[in-house]
Amino acid sequence: MGVTFSIHEGEQFFVNRVFLDGLRHTRPGVAHRELQVQPGAPLSQQEMFETQRRLYDLGLFKQVDTAIQNPEGTEPSKNVLVTAREAERYTFDYGVGFEFQTGQPSAGSNQPLGTTGVSPRVSFGVSRINLGGRHQTLTMKTNLSNLQQRGLVNYDIPKLMSRELRFSATVFYDNTVDVSTFTSQRLEGTLQFSQVLYKTPDRDLTTMTYRFSYRRVEASNIEVTSDLIPLLSKPTRVGMPNFLYIRNRRDNDLESTRGNYTTIEGGVASSSFGSEADFGRFLAKNSSYYTLRRNRSTGQGFVFARSTTVGIENPFGNTVVVDPGASVASTDTLVPLPERFYSGGGNSHRGFGLNQAGPRDPFTGFPVGGSVVFLNSLEMRFPNVRVPYLEDNIGFSLFHDMGNVFARPQEMLPSLIRVHQPNEDFCFHEATHLQCNYNYASHAVGLGVRYQTPIGPLRFDFGYNLNPPYFPSFTNITTNNASGQSVGQFGYQRAGHFNFSFSVGQTF
Repeated sequence: MGVTFSIHEGEQFFVNRVFLDGLRHTRPGVAHRELQVQPGAPLSQQEMFETQRRLYDLGLFKQVDTAIQNPEGTEPSKNVLVTAREAERYTFDYGVGFEFQTGQPSAGSNQPLGTTGVSPRVSFGVSRINLGGRHQTLTMKTNLSNLQQRGLVNYDIPKLMSRELRFSATVFYDNTVDVSTFTSQRLEGTLQFSQVLYKTPDRDLTTMTYRFSYRRVEASNIEVTSDLIPLLSKPTRVGMPNFLYIRNRRDNDLESTRGNYTTIEGGVASSSFGSEADFGRFLAKNSSYYTLRRNRSTGQGFVFARSTTVGIENPFGNTVVVDPGASVASTDTLVPLPERFYSGGGNSHRGFGLNQAGPRDPFTGFPVGGSVVFLNSLEMRFPNVRVPYLEDNIGFSLFHDMGNVFARPQEMLPSLIRVHQPNEDFCFHEATHLQCNYNYASHAVGLGVRYQTPIGPLRFDFGYNLNPPYFPSFTNITTNNASGQSVGQFGYQRAGHFNFSFSVGQTF
């Protein structure tokens, strides 16, 4: 069969003038930059829709309407009307929640493995958009809990100099007990520029962020060998320029079923930037998602998810990395405890309690972090099942986590092929307890339960560590008044096999 298309062109119209109405607080130039309909250009319905979309994307307006003046008239040039209603300039948000997992730090506790418990949390924030009539935002936020007190002030310019450059300045204070070894106190200021490098309509977004952070970090309530406390508790200034590369090719940020997500972060803390500790930092993470046996009627299927994380800190100058228990010269500088890598908990290695993986202080048994972290996670997510009263919002997953934290960079690769703690007998005797090491890959398997909510799944993970480490731990610790050294009764412990956590959102 032959098909013939007969096309009859209609009359062409042009834009005479563009009228913008409804700007009470917004400066006209902010809105005019988004107008795609220009005087003298052909009248295009597509350009009117694009104008409407771009004004909505500013976040300054709650309603935008476009119209043609006298649409039935025969004049060759027509006026275009754009009417906007501004959104409220102040936004208040507040919330109440709790944290619940094994390895929960407890202020004043002398338990190296932490506790199993609940920490209540409250949050409050206020945002002021359209600052000065410009497309700028000022935000203040606070979080309060038994484990964390944080205050943050952020000034944000989404479009600086060009459409794809974003600037923000942030100042925050943080007092956190996120590991049982110490309390981290941090006062930090950050200047940041973000740029979109690549963007397509099919959810392929690549961004690069350039930052300079200057912070004062201090560790208090330290539970480690007494002769290291003066060094580790000394406030340290850290000045670090760094970058963050992100490529997001996931189909959905909250519940990914296909695609991949990559982040690469690097920076250098040096005395040239006002830092007292000299070290370089590199952290890379890649996650990928694959859908298997998708049900066409429900759109759901099995999702296989994989994530690999590698982080390395390399000191230079007078800054050194020491093994737990090793002596330190008075002229040496240590990487501050809050700047080290930690792993363990519901959002990292689920075979450990919160931040319980890796090297430990040989006297007290508390974790001290390391200069290298490796974690590989595999997860099979099953389609949701229908349950009475809960509809089809319940899902399950099986996972396997493998990795650890290591004291030195050169220890990572040889350790990944070890499945057992090397020379674990050294940890059982006081004469050899300083040689107890943690250079092996710890494996964990487990079951996760997910309940779908509009803000992401509520997640309960139950993990079983196949090879948890032993570690020395003295008890009945007292301080010798003559020497100032701590003494105690030698003993050893083993990290728990069973660990669980409760949080919001997928692990990765």
